[in-house]
Amino acid sequence: MLLDSTEINTIESNFISLFERTFKKGIKGQPGSKLQKSVKSAFSSKTFEKQVDSLIDDLYLYTIDATDKLIKKSLKAGLQRTPTKRHLGAAEEDTSGEPLILTREAVHEASGLSDEVMESIIRVLKDEAIYQEHPTVLARRILDLWGGERYRAVRWARTFSADVATNTSLHIFKQQGIEECQFYARIDGKTSPQCRLMHGTVYQVGSPEVRQYSCPLHHHCRSTWIPVTPYSDIDDSMRYENRDFTKQVDQNFKPLDEGIDEKATKKIFEEIDTFNEKWAVPSWILDEDVEKRIVKLGVEVKAKVPKAKAPKKEKNPETIIRGIEAKIKTRKTEKAYVFDSKGNIILEKGGTKNQVSFTNEEVKLFKGSILTHNHPGASSLSPQDIQTACMNSMKEIRATGTFRTYSMKTKDGSNLTPGLWKGEIKAIYEIHNSGVRRDLMSRIDKGEMSLQDAELLHFHEVWTRTANDISKLDYSFIEEKK
Repeated sequence: MLLDSTEINTIESNFISLFERTFKKGIKGQPGSKLQKSVKSAFSSKTFEKQVDSLIDDLYLYTIDATDKLIKKSLKAGLQRTPTKRHLGAAEEDTSGEPLILTREAVHEASGLSDEVMESIIRVLKDEAIYQEHPTVLARRILDLWGGERYRAVRWARTFSADVATNTSLHIFKQQGIEECQFYARIDGKTSPQCRLMHGTVYQVGSPEVRQYSCPLHHHCRSTWIPVTPYSDIDDSMRYENRDFTKQVDQNFKPLDEGIDEKATKKIFEEIDTFNEKWAVPSWILDEDVEKRIVKLGVEVKAKVPKAKAPKKEKNPETIIRGIEAKIKTRKTEKAYVFDSKGNIILEKGGTKNQVSFTNEEVKLFKGSILTHNHPGASSLSPQDIQTACMNSMKEIRATGTFRTYSMKTKDGSNLTPGLWKGEIKAIYEIHNSGVRRDLMSRIDKGEMSLQDAELLHFHEVWTRTANDISKLDYSFIEEKK
């Protein structure tokens, strides 16, 4: 299996070794007052960046070769790929002068992790003596404590490597014309509940679901994707859209008598979401990196897999978005998904109870997109939601909750615009916001409505009145099933 192979384990070990060597370099000969800065500098160096880049190249090359062999085995025929320009482990010079986005992300994550480790160790040292100790003595004390913190580097290296490897496999599947893939877990005493639940499920390659439930699903995940080809015998009930996750299958995908209840199933899905929010490399970073890195490594596809026996119906974007909203509407913290016009997820990000924050790079993806997110309080769109959608020329902005999913877009299907916000919406919103507040306060005073109900209704009533006054706007809602 890919993530449990000797080659991937070697690359993970090399990542861990690089982290360890860089950490030791950062503390060597440094007085206590400069430790934090010195460690951070070591992980931000060009030397560290180049070594990380080389390891990522090795990860791609091995994954591509392993995926090719898996496809050949599934097809019982030879797909040929041109030889790579270099062999595993033989790093070549990157003449572009600019590291690829995944390298920058890995360096950023490793630097942040090194900061956490250093802070943890300094807290354990507890007193001010570290600022008077000789650097050699101090380094020895830190290295003793490093032994208890090393697990962080191990966990990061293995999860990062698994993310990159499985995404590369999915890219090669898509590149070679494979339309579906199947989640494969090794079923034994070590199998996690997450992998046990997903084992056997068939996904459309490139679908939002295959991204959301891609390996790794947890630390030290051993599962993998296997290609579904015209030679594969697939039970239609195993496809994601048909799958009953309370029923389980054996190693060979045959139904078992025992299963798990719906409450346990829901908890496992929530654990997967939590893991992805904290540890998964953002999908847009992987997508941006994979095309450029394959070109850099000189790998070219020479053949395509035959088309599947029967074409699969493509889901329309609204169906895809509603599927995501069904999963996030009961979350206690906000999570946002950004879709392109075809319903492909181009960004997903978690936030706090009241907001999701975006970087400048992430905001660049918003133009012409559809953004949906959950409101834990179940209220309608906030003025900040509408402003963000307009100022970044989104196609539609949505907010989902336990009772309703709310939507704001234009009637003619064009993008919302900064001019629409500044020239019309903002002023009319402010008028209706004050009017709705007065009306609801009056109903509360008369005992006709509770404060909680008023808070839930407030923005829905404001946007209903605002959209009635602005002919371009299409404001609507969908009642959620109880």
